[in-house]
Amino acid sequence: MRNLQPLIWSCLQASVLLCGPVAIANAQTIDDAAAYALANQVADELELVRERMGRPYDDSPRLPVSAVTRIELYFMTQSVLRKANRLAQELAGAAPRAPGPVPADITPTDYYGVLEDSLDQIKLVADAIGITETVKLAERSVPLSPTGVFLVVIDINRQLN
Repeated sequence: MRNLQPLIWSCLQASVLLCGPVAIANAQTIDDAAAYALANQVADELELVRERMGRPYDDSPRLPVSAVTRIELYFMTQSVLRKANRLAQELAGAAPRAPGPVPADITPTDYYGVLEDSLDQIKLVADAIGITETVKLAERSVPLSPTGVFLVVIDINRQLN
């Protein structure tokens, strides 16, 4: 039995070395640039819905914002989800999606998940009103701050209003 312990330990170390970088790489794929790309996809899908419904585009001027924190962005994405839930319930009879509890340490993965739920709700609305066109996710490789994502999310909120 004692002869197996070094063998088991070395196998465990090898598996950590082999699998560790993959797990780390997968965890790092969702950043602010990915959230920005997803927010733009949500905005584009919502634009299709707005056009089909014949609603006017809200082109009111943006207020200047800077140094947005992740918690501010997270709460703004929750606002998008609440509005998307309401729209999906009214037009598609969809059940609302809960944003879940606020994480202690907010990461881009957290608001990315809320944006994914919002996109799903908006796609339900698009299907219900007969939109067959879809918008593709345009990946971004340029680093971004939460402020860049926040500006897109503000525009989404305006259009949902």
